[in-house]
Amino acid sequence: MENGNFFDEKIKVFISSKCGEEKYDKVRKDLRSLMEDTGIVKAYLFEERIASTLTAEQNYLYGLDDSDICLFLIDNADGVPDGVLKEYQRAKSHPKKSLYIFCNEKSDVSTHIQNEITGAQGAKYYITKSFDEFIKVGFRSLINDIGEIYRSYCKGRLIDPEFSKSTGNIEEINAVASESLDKQIFKNIDNTKKIISKEILSRTDIKVEKSSDFDIYSSEFLKVLFGQKSIKDFNSYFILSELKKMQSENLHNVVVVRWNAILCFWVNDLRKSIELENQALELARGFKLPNWLIQDILIDLRNLYIFDAQSTNRSWIKNNAQAELDNETSPLYYPLLDRYEKSLYEEINNQFEKSSMKSPFSINLGSNISQYGDYVSNIFIVAVFNGSLTQLLRTMDRIKDVAFHLCHQYSDWDFRVLLLKTTIIKGNAKEIKSVIDLFNDVYGKINSDDAKKIYEFVKSSPIKYQKNIAQLYAFQHLGYYFDDDFFSIVSNEIFEIIDIWIQNDNERLGLGSSLFDAIKENLNRLDNNKVMDRILLKIFELESIRHYDKSLDLLSKVNIETISNERAIRVVKQITKLVYDEVSRDKLHNLGSAIISLRKRAPQLTEDLNDTVQRYMPVFYEDIYSLETMTGNEIVGRIHIAKSVNTIIERNTTQGKNGQYSGFFDNPYKIIEMIMLNNNVNLELELVSSIINSCKDTLYAESQTLDAKVNAMNLITFLRLFLNGNLFDFNELIDHLIKDEANISSGSEKMFLDKTSRATIHFSYVMMKLAFNKAEIEEIVDLLSMYSNFEAYEKIKALRTIMLLLENNVELKQDKKVNLHFLQFIIGLSNDSNHDVRYLATIALLNMITEYNKVPIMKKLISIMDYDSAYIKSHILALSDKLSATDENSFSFIKEKAKVDNHFIIRQRALSL
Repeated sequence: MENGNFFDEKIKVFISSKCGEEKYDKVRKDLRSLMEDTGIVKAYLFEERIASTLTAEQNYLYGLDDSDICLFLIDNADGVPDGVLKEYQRAKSHPKKSLYIFCNEKSDVSTHIQNEITGAQGAKYYITKSFDEFIKVGFRSLINDIGEIYRSYCKGRLIDPEFSKSTGNIEEINAVASESLDKQIFKNIDNTKKIISKEILSRTDIKVEKSSDFDIYSSEFLKVLFGQKSIKDFNSYFILSELKKMQSENLHNVVVVRWNAILCFWVNDLRKSIELENQALELARGFKLPNWLIQDILIDLRNLYIFDAQSTNRSWIKNNAQAELDNETSPLYYPLLDRYEKSLYEEINNQFEKSSMKSPFSINLGSNISQYGDYVSNIFIVAVFNGSLTQLLRTMDRIKDVAFHLCHQYSDWDFRVLLLKTTIIKGNAKEIKSVIDLFNDVYGKINSDDAKKIYEFVKSSPIKYQKNIAQLYAFQHLGYYFDDDFFSIVSNEIFEIIDIWIQNDNERLGLGSSLFDAIKENLNRLDNNKVMDRILLKIFELESIRHYDKSLDLLSKVNIETISNERAIRVVKQITKLVYDEVSRDKLHNLGSAIISLRKRAPQLTEDLNDTVQRYMPVFYEDIYSLETMTGNEIVGRIHIAKSVNTIIERNTTQGKNGQYSGFFDNPYKIIEMIMLNNNVNLELELVSSIINSCKDTLYAESQTLDAKVNAMNLITFLRLFLNGNLFDFNELIDHLIKDEANISSGSEKMFLDKTSRATIHFSYVMMKLAFNKAEIEEIVDLLSMYSNFEAYEKIKALRTIMLLLENNVELKQDKKVNLHFLQFIIGLSNDSNHDVRYLATIALLNMITEYNKVPIMKKLISIMDYDSAYIKSHILALSDKLSATDENSFSFIKEKAKVDNHFIIRQRALSL
């Protein structure tokens, strides 16, 4: 027997190295020959691929995706080409098992990839002394790795959760099942199981051994549900013919009508679907079918009434179906379906518990994908048998729940994509944000192919308005990840949705919020002139008053410098009209922000608007408008400092009086700080004393909130650093505050929704002492050590206080002892699950970098460029000059990573550096 024929499922190895040079091509071919001669390996070589309609980049990255192991061959002297870097990033993000071999024959300088994987958590790699050794070492590394894994398996170190726990026979039939629905049906549904299991994890390989005509026709509708097939290509005749063989005449008559209702639902004919479900209800009652089936029809009707009301902008009022369900005396028990659903969620919980208690030395091999797929498939078959629209639709919810569990249990990227697409298609904005926030590697690893698959999947939603909302959410969150051609296609589809929405007053109102958010999130990639023409100017000129506030919010984000002069004049004219209109001035919450944005970005075009605002909105003009638009004006700055001091004094007097507490949107303490930084105010003792005294009053006010006291401490800290001890006797102040620590740390916790805790106020207090050189190092260490288990809110407040010190105190940066403890604390928080915590931790790292701590900080920044959000990466790139001056070599690697990033904006910024 030839070596190549005895092993059915070969291990697929992707060989990554520089291409196009004879020495590399020879090494790759010789290495491939050695591997494939074993009979157990199939190697991928890009240069030997045949012609393809895919781009070269798609071809080799898809080849990597389909491989089991990646073998990287990198010569230090040649560095890391862009293609290899993309393959490295792809292998990390999915992730793929990888072997690394480096050659130092002509250069001892390690590449950034070698530096990045060095360490206990990195990959084990090998360094050759000769380029030709790539062949021998690469082959030995692969074979030894396979052998080590097999030995671990033999010693019981590998766990396969799929077979680790007996769960009984899931094909067992319930005695009260619907008529002829017997266990033979569930034994012969391999086609259905294969489609569902592959939807959960595309790599799942299920052989179809036991099937039936009913299984084949049911699985065809499953393709419709997953968007793999159009409803127009689905012929219900075949599935109904199979059902007729299994059902009594009475039940079948009802199920036929219900299936016709399902087909009408899928072509967006909700009224006809409701009519047919009512017919099915009458038939079921006439035939005296079981009560659970009648309740199932009522649930379908109830949901159809809701869908129809939402589609036509009508508020949903309790309908007859809901009224009947409310009057039911017996709870709905769905034969078989409830049993399988209970088993599914019990299995999810069992696996979660086992995962929590497993040995840290165990390695997961395999998963419970097939078992989850079995349960979901059985539930789907029951829904098909009974023609239950609601239960068919809930297939997506069940898969989403499985995906959510798998995302917690495993780091496999496919589960993240599955969870994101099953969440977006449901159209719940809060749930989408929660998923992205919880699994924060979503934005760091997603690529154009993933984004395209998600968008095309959510378009399978059968109801037009639900599909449009899902499209808008997908565009909002993924627009920057589409490739250029697909972005053009999708943006045109989005603008078509917008055109219909603007022109038709009956279009669903709820679409508006999703629409504006989608456009707002993609403004940096969209043609802003097109946004003005197709949305903003059209809404204002058509006087679509109900959309004004959202339009004003969008206008405040538009880059007015990029639009034509003619359009800018037209939009300024429209805003001026709103200022003249007393009703608009009072009702439009976002008018002020739009006016400020226009004035700051287009001062020459807004002189008349400025005069109109001064005349018709004098309070606004003297308050926030002048503060925002007259930056650098000392007179304006002094006026607003005085106003803020008066505000602080007033709130110290009124807060908590007669047991009443108030929350405020503005922060007068922060306003003072920003004015002093931006307005070049010539400070005098009288002005500084008034600020300090108002802050002291806040600290000593027993009824003042903890949040206000934290703000007051931070402002005192800022003044100490900003003034560098001049003008005011800060030593006397801090001695006084230290003596009265117990009094100033007391405060009211009665303020509703104020999350400031005693821990937060203590942190600010110690940082204030540090700014005055009054804090002991032990006190700081003890303080920082407490924060690992605190809530995200407290970590955010702590980071902002530290940043206040780092941004304004050169001496603190030079204090190596304090700096080291801060560095350890901040690097720890840069791994936090909360995005805002990581964002602030990254800013803090960028602020504190010095010559002596640059190595760990740059290493962390390089790591962040792999997985974190565009907001965080953008901030790193924004400080390119500082980072390049600190460590040019490391920043060069950061820039190279940014150039091949999946996010459009990150690539554009990197190319501009």
